[in-house]
Amino acid sequence: MQDWQTCLGRIESELDIHWPLSSQQVANEVNEYLRHDLRHQHLAASKDVLPGGWHDYLDGLYRRVVAIDRAGKWPEVDGELAAITARLAIVEPAIADLVPLSILDKMSSDLHQVEKERDAYKAEAQRIFDEKSGVMDLHLQDIEVYKAEAQRIFDEKRAVMELHLQDIEEAKAVRAAHEAELAHAKAERQRLLEELSELSEEVQSLRGDLVITKGESAKAFARQCSLDVVRAELEQIKASRSWRLTRPLRFLMRTVRHGGLASADQQRIIDLVRRSADATQAAISPGASADTLPAKAVSLAPAMAGKRDYFIWAVIDWHFRTQRPQHLARELSAAGHRVFYISNNFVNHPLPGFAVEPLDQQGRLFQVQLRLQGSPAIYDGIPTPDAREQLRAGLGILLNWTRSTACVSLVQHPYWLETARILPNSSLAYDCMDHHGGFADNSPEVLARERELMGTSDLLVVTSDWLYDEAGKHNPRRLMVRNACQYEHFARHSDRPFRDPKGRKVIGYYGAIAEWFDLDLVEKVARRFSDCLVLLVGADTVGAKQRLKHLANVEFTGEVPYAALPAYLDGIDVCLLPFQVIPLTLATNPVKVYEYLSAGKEVVSIDLPEIRQFGDLVRTGTDHASFIRALESALATPPGAELVERRRQFAASQTWAHRATDLTKGVAALEQPRVSVIVVTYNNLDLTKICLRSLEQLSDYSNLDVIVVDNASSDETPVYLQEWVSAGPGRRIILNDDNRGFAAANNQGLEVADGEYLVLLNNDTHVTPGWISTLVAHLRRNTRLGMIGPVTNNIGNEARIDILYDDMATMLKVSAAYTSRHVGVLTSLRTAAFFCVMMRRDVYEKVGPLDEAFGIGFFEDDDYCRRVEQAGWSIACADDVFVHHNLSASFNKLKQEKRKALFEANRAIYEAKWGEWVPHSYRSTT
Repeated sequence: MQDWQTCLGRIESELDIHWPLSSQQVANEVNEYLRHDLRHQHLAASKDVLPGGWHDYLDGLYRRVVAIDRAGKWPEVDGELAAITARLAIVEPAIADLVPLSILDKMSSDLHQVEKERDAYKAEAQRIFDEKSGVMDLHLQDIEVYKAEAQRIFDEKRAVMELHLQDIEEAKAVRAAHEAELAHAKAERQRLLEELSELSEEVQSLRGDLVITKGESAKAFARQCSLDVVRAELEQIKASRSWRLTRPLRFLMRTVRHGGLASADQQRIIDLVRRSADATQAAISPGASADTLPAKAVSLAPAMAGKRDYFIWAVIDWHFRTQRPQHLARELSAAGHRVFYISNNFVNHPLPGFAVEPLDQQGRLFQVQLRLQGSPAIYDGIPTPDAREQLRAGLGILLNWTRSTACVSLVQHPYWLETARILPNSSLAYDCMDHHGGFADNSPEVLARERELMGTSDLLVVTSDWLYDEAGKHNPRRLMVRNACQYEHFARHSDRPFRDPKGRKVIGYYGAIAEWFDLDLVEKVARRFSDCLVLLVGADTVGAKQRLKHLANVEFTGEVPYAALPAYLDGIDVCLLPFQVIPLTLATNPVKVYEYLSAGKEVVSIDLPEIRQFGDLVRTGTDHASFIRALESALATPPGAELVERRRQFAASQTWAHRATDLTKGVAALEQPRVSVIVVTYNNLDLTKICLRSLEQLSDYSNLDVIVVDNASSDETPVYLQEWVSAGPGRRIILNDDNRGFAAANNQGLEVADGEYLVLLNNDTHVTPGWISTLVAHLRRNTRLGMIGPVTNNIGNEARIDILYDDMATMLKVSAAYTSRHVGVLTSLRTAAFFCVMMRRDVYEKVGPLDEAFGIGFFEDDDYCRRVEQAGWSIACADDVFVHHNLSASFNKLKQEKRKALFEANRAIYEAKWGEWVPHSYRSTT
């Protein structure tokens, strides 16, 4: 009843009811009633009406009911009222007597009035209901009409829908059938695609097998041709007078030794002929005796600053057909490098040495022939241990002449591996210009050795995409240096160009006519273009001339000098590259195409991977038929001036000078492993200055970290070191407050060092050129070598050599003579003296720091070497690295008695760990 007035108002407005009394009148009456008749319970006088304890109870009950009512908790109100009723049930008859009469009369009057008003409300409600019922009946009639119409429409739509559903079902059936057919078609298509993929893989595999088979066939053919040549030479020998005169003696010897003619006689004769030919070839080259250098006879320019000496370990002799090796050598020399071109032809001699041939007027380019007993062919196998030692010793003699301090070994055949990689202070680059497995004269041993060379090279130089991918399986350090041309040589017009006497157009090729040459294709070209001359310039090693002798329009010139090639090129109308598609040619970047384009010529080539870089400058054919069609177009359509100029411009940008620059940049960009050098100082500032200056000037190593640890020097050393550390990069210092001793100070440096290789170097030393990279190279080549040191003038073990000099300038000369002669030589040590030692980081991390129990010095190096041996590594000194040593400059300041006591005390510490100390010894001077 709290909001009864609002409720009546909403009923009146929403149901359109008109009450007999206004809501305001009703409100006034109710309020009046509440004010006068129901509030008696709040009056003090009303307390007397109720029994003694009821008033407070009922008053509190009233308050609770009001509170509950306001909170809207009606079930609780019902509960309270039920409790009241139950409690008052026994006095119900007396309640009427307790209520004031006026209130009862008032209540009765009000009740009568309420009933009257209720009847009025009911009558009004009935009237409204009847009125609304009439309207509702009309609405119901309309609804029935609408319902009938809706049913009719529904029935119509339903009939249509049923027809549509039938159509849909039929469509679904058709669609399902189509989907089934499509799924079947897809499955069939997938099956066919899989079969096609398998067939494609099989075809690709067969093509690859065919290429390999053709390559093997070409190699077999080449071997047969070589054998035919040897047989012809053998027949000539057999027909000679000397052969006839010695026949009885040979027969007698074979009879005595083998009881008759041995089956291997023929092969031995062939080998004899081959060795005789090699010896004859070697004998014609100029040279020097085993104990005499050619310095007086040959002018040798000094090495230019910043220009490393290049040693090219060649695959061909300089005077063989001019190719990539000679071109690179010539351009490197022109760029200021001294170049020593090591010929594949040896001087047959039992003693080490070399012969030298100047190749320029500047004294920077030479061909060198090393002495090697038997003068073997490098293609037939790998050098024996005796051959390797003779080549090493011969290289030492050569280095004693060249006085090289910074080198690059550019290797072009695996035979040279061991010899090439021992050059001092050098980088090893393998110039992989061909797929060696594609040549007929390479043995399995050579191919296995090539894989080793690929994997161990500092830089792997390749000439083609095929070789780049193949080389990547062995070494990530790759550099693409394609072939090129000597542009000026081929771009000029010859004064006496070749001309066909019959005036025919000339289809030409120059270069080697070897196992990769497609004779079948050349024959088809000659037959199709019988009105043209097919000119083939170059050495024929596969009997091509004999094979094509029936073709009148094919002309062979044989080998011609490199200088004469432009005259032939000038007379050719269309240049050919008629190669077979075999593994060898897939890896080939053809030099002659660059040379053809230098003259602006039309070029027709079989489609090889490396030809694609030339784009529209070269016509190609994927097979014989398309090759001939391309040749037809080239002959029928003379090139325009614009195309000729584009060809020339391309060739001008692809010269050997460009390639030499690419090579030197690639070598210069090689990352050197980080080397940390720890130098411990204690007074002796003058010696420290000499040591640090030699490190800076002679190390020739960019990735160098020098850490100087000073043991509280009392002279000016700390002040000098603070100036020194700020004067250049890669310098750090640690200044101790007290003398912590040799071992502890070195440990301080080792702890902060970040190098892959770690060096402990005394401050009373003077290093020599290239010492760091030579020591690093030894450790990289010998993985079981844990620690290495140099030879020296002054130390108490086998690292000491007999050497005499009065000053550091002389020391550099005489030590270089010694280390050159001993290039690549290691001497095993039991203990490396720690005046100068190098170790890999993995050795240090496994063995740990120096034992600081040895204090300021003595026996810490012996102890550490025992720990290195215990960890499974060996120790050696490098005879090709020399470091000058003043010997115990710090210890010499100690009094003899104190020094002796320190020695004995530390010896006791050592022997407690390792047993009896074995005194060091010197090497034999025999």
